[in-house]
Amino acid sequence: MAGSWSGWGLVVMHMEAGIHFAAVFCLFEPLRRKEYLDPGFDLWSDRVSLALSDDLRACGFNNSREYSVEFIQALWKLGGGTPLFGDDFCTNWEKYAIIENNQLAVLVAGFQAALGFKRKLPKSMSASDRKRIKTRLSDKPKEFISDLVGWLGQIQEAGQDAFILWA
Repeated sequence: MAGSWSGWGLVVMHMEAGIHFAAVFCLFEPLRRKEYLDPGFDLWSDRVSLALSDDLRACGFNNSREYSVEFIQALWKLGGGTPLFGDDFCTNWEKYAIIENNQLAVLVAGFQAALGFKRKLPKSMSASDRKRIKTRLSDKPKEFISDLVGWLGQIQEAGQDAFILWA
């Protein structure tokens, strides 16, 4: 059959992304040290990122002063990955993110604010409506954010940038 199938471009792209990710992982592997890794961070994925964003929105944190443009951008980098070496090779299951030290500070401060956040409800609201409306983070996201504050805070305090690689 002469001509090419239009779907091959997508297959090639996924193969290139997988190979690229594997190459970056192979470069990173000999450089890593035990103190740079935290197996608890393996919980992070697109689903966790989405659930965390949903919980921040549900309790009203996204309408607070602490939910800044800088925090949103840093959170997006953490959840969505970042291009490395100027390329944008990544797949839904293989990503890496580089978060600069100043963005880590924004993330840590935003997450700390989210941990202590409580939405203020109007006094005129009925007791039944007050019970229905979420005013704080749920327990699981709160626990995970506490872990993130610990992990990312240590990197930020050391004056380092974070390089996060997950597959």
